[in-house]
Amino acid sequence: MSIVPHKLISLSLLLVLALSMTSCVKFDQLVNYQQGPPLPIGNIDVDAPPQFTVQPDDILQIQVTSSNMELAAPYNPMMPSGSGGMAGAQMARGGDVTGPMTYLVTKKGNILFPKFGKIQVSGLSTQEVTDTLTYLLTPSINDVVVKVRVLNFRITVTGEVRRPGPVTVPEESLNVVEAIGMAGDFTELSNRGNVLVIREVAGTRSFARLNMLSTDVFFSPYYYLQQGDIIYVEPLREKAGILSNEARAVFSIVGGVSSVVSLVITILAVSGGI
Repeated sequence: MSIVPHKLISLSLLLVLALSMTSCVKFDQLVNYQQGPPLPIGNIDVDAPPQFTVQPDDILQIQVTSSNMELAAPYNPMMPSGSGGMAGAQMARGGDVTGPMTYLVTKKGNILFPKFGKIQVSGLSTQEVTDTLTYLLTPSINDVVVKVRVLNFRITVTGEVRRPGPVTVPEESLNVVEAIGMAGDFTELSNRGNVLVIREVAGTRSFARLNMLSTDVFFSPYYYLQQGDIIYVEPLREKAGILSNEARAVFSIVGGVSSVVSLVITILAVSGGI
């Protein structure tokens, strides 16, 4: 008999061996919050999210309202100045006259507010910005109502998630579970037990490791994220054992050649050629 079948068998055995060396991901590596103390049943007291602090490059939405909207109109450049009491009534009913103004916080921490010019807001909470503007406007509008929102709370999720990249929300708080969910969630090869959070505040950088397999994550000071945080989800070691695209292409070619060789050998065997 020809030695060709023996070579084919040897090649097949090598392929099976290579595939068998690829590590499998265990079920426990895929289930979040199954380590640590069991989650309680019923309500528990939790800490409030940390207070948001305005920083340069933040975008603030500021709306000034009053029972006399003509007085408030100069501070709402996009709002018609002649709307008077009708606009005020519509606002009170939750109607939409026009969109509130947005303000970009400069590198120096200021916003340019109508009639008052530069106002320092960096380092303040949105409530403190509200209080500052209310104080400035009260002499001219005695029943003024100021609403301030941040529109670009932004963090970045990188690594072994389905949609890595920046995540921006029009809110003042975001937790790590929400952030990872907005990045498409973990993949089957995410290392849930070692999620890195990188944080920079006032020129100081800190690092924290979160174990998303454990219930302890809910009590971490890094559970609630801050503006500019970076989350890195590292891959499991098993990913190194999975074939690269190039290797898969080689195996595909080898598999095709093996099939052709096998077919030729079968034909030759049937015809008595070997």
